[in-house]
Formats: sequence, C-alpha cells, structure tokens
Amino acid sequence: HAAHVMHDAKKYASPNDEHLKENWDALKYHMELAGVPMPELPAIPGWDESTDAEAFREELVHQRYVPKGKSMKRVTIKEVLEDPQLLSLKVPLIISDGANKWKALKTWRSLAHVKKLFGEDTVTDFYPYNLLDQSRQAPYLTRLGLATQELRRVYNKKIREQIPSKFGHDTSAFKGRYLHLQLTPDMWNLAVNSGDIPKDHLFRNADDWMKDCLNDELANEYHLKTHWKVTLMGSKGAGMFNHTDSLKTSSWHAHIRGMKWWYVCGPSTEGCFESYVQPGEILAYGSGWWHETQNVQNPTVTVTGTIINEHNFRDAAEVLHSECSSGMLGFKLSGELCDALDSCYKVWHSRFAGRAKPLHLWPEWRSVSSKENLN
Repeated sequence: HAAHVMHDAKKYASPNDEHLKENWDALKYHMELAGVPMPELPAIPGWDESTDAEAFREELVHQRYVPKGKSMKRVTIKEVLEDPQLLSLKVPLIISDGANKWKALKTWRSLAHVKKLFGEDTVTDFYPYNLLDQSRQAPYLTRLGLATQELRRVYNKKIREQIPSKFGHDTSAFKGRYLHLQLTPDMWNLAVNSGDIPKDHLFRNADDWMKDCLNDELANEYHLKTHWKVTLMGSKGAGMFNHTDSLKTSSWHAHIRGMKWWYVCGPSTEGCFESYVQPGEILAYGSGWWHETQNVQNPTVTVTGTIINEHNFRDAAEVLHSECSSGMLGFKLSGELCDALDSCYKVWHSRFAGRAKPLHLWPEWRSVSSKENLN
C-alpha cells in the first residue's frame, strides 16, 4: 500500500510543513526498527475497577499471551495533591478522577467536533492497519477529515456502504485502525480555549520550562518531532505494540471516550501491571516503562502528554543531546532547535536539581558533533 503513503499530503495547509514531513520520515524509520512480534489479542460490556483485568482478556479482539499483571494503583486528585511523591511514578498510576470534569468527555463524543476544532485539513498520522500487526506498521500521512472518516467506517455501516475507502481493504490484516494527531502548542491552546480541556488540569505545569528556552516556532518543532502531546483515536481492537518511549520521559494519558486495555512493565524489577482505563481517568507512568495497549470499544479517544521532572530530566537530556550530536534516533531536529536545547538543559538542571548545570554535562552539541551531522 506504499502508493497511498503521500496521496493526501503533497500540499500542506499547516505552517509546520517541513517539520511534519521530517516527523513523517522519522516515523517510517522507527517503524522499520520496531521488531516486537505480536500474536493475535473486544468491547467490554462493563467494567468495575475491582474486577480482575485478566478475567477480561478472553474478550480482547487480539489475544495477548503475557503473564498476568498486577492491578494498577488507583488514586484521586486529592490523594496526589496530598502526596506529591505519587507523581514520582515509581509504579504506574490511574488517577480515577483526573479528567472526569473535562468538557471533552461530552464534546469529543463526536469526532466531527474534533475535526472542526483542529481543522479537517490538518495533517495527521493514520494507521489503516493495526499497529499490533508487525507486518503492517507503516503509517500514512493524510488529512484529519479523511482519517476520521476512515476510522468511522469500521463501526458505521452507512459510511461503509456510501463512501469507498481510500485505503482499500485487506481481510488478512488485524482488525483495528488508529490515527495519531500531533498537537502543537497552538492546537493545544485551541482545545483549552474552547473549554474542552480545562486550564487547571493536573499536569498543567508540565511545560512551564519551555518558555525559558524555546520560542514559539521552536516549541512547535519540538512538539511535532518528539510527539510531546498527541490525540489518539482508534477503533476496537486497534493497539500499540510493546515499546518504551524514546525520550525516556514520563507520560500521562487522559482517557476521553471508550475503554483501553493497558499492560505496563517496569524497566528493571518492578514487574508488570495491567488494567482497563475508562473515560475520565488519567493513566501515568514513569521513565523507561514498557507498555502495550488495545482499544476495547468503538471509538476510543485519548489525549496524551509528556513530563520532564526531577526524576527523568538527566535521561531525557542525554537522549536529546545524543540526537542533536549524532542523529541516532532519526528525529531530524533542526540546528536551531538543538541550539535552543543546549539552553534547555541548563534550565532543567537549575529547575529540577536546584543548581547550575556542570560544564562537563551535555556540552554544546556543535562542539561534539561530527562534520557530517553538522551538514
């Protein structure tokens, strides 16, 4: 299906055209590197947080033959505020009321609302074949309007009968489609200013450091190329293969619609956890945690964000500094962004370690980069 890859993205409507194309190239590169085999793993009629997650495994569209995970700890916003150490995320957490007052729980029940909010011509990553199917992980770069239409085809008979698919159909493919909409700061502000996402949400201060080292243009590039904030929409059975986040940061996932199965395993001896996450809940995990997911209802919508803090800023700085100086991950960060990140490392060290960055840590990337990389 390579012929479809750029069929709808040759003319960009976004001012971030070049960043989007570079992000697209990086996505293809990472999908080639992802070599985690996935065997075959449904809507769940009802879920109670006291229910054993393993008991519902047989209802998943694509079965997962992995050991039973421990139940994830569920806490409230009040408990998090009273005990900030919970957000060190030594184990994954589900904040049961983390997003239960978000207006998006109602407005985003309509994918048409999401399309109108961000614009139907906005470019998004679309996966017509399930990311659990290792042989079909390549995404397509297309428009949000078309991607949401293709997603609705899965569970809307009227659309299937009246509108031909732009992506064909392969009966041997794993069931489930996904779209990943990268959110720039401007797009995030659209969601906040509309009232869909509250200004005072639990992780509202996670990006405060950016104003000290990134201008608006570089913040847009940073968001797009690192997948800093993403809206995920998928059909039942769609999932993400087992992986860990490249930046070695922490993440939060606010669940807006449908339900999703999560299986999260620690980077060392913490073991594995699993649970279903439902609308109004926020799942959060720390740096280095492996995770895989599968949607269990049509459609499932999640908003995700990334966290730099005192527990992970050193690892994140190592990754980004290495990427700027050697390009190992294929993020294709611009020289201007890498220059700014040199300042961001100083901001992080001052903010999270409480003192100035030592000179030997993360020297200016241009001083350690190869001539080939500088060119």
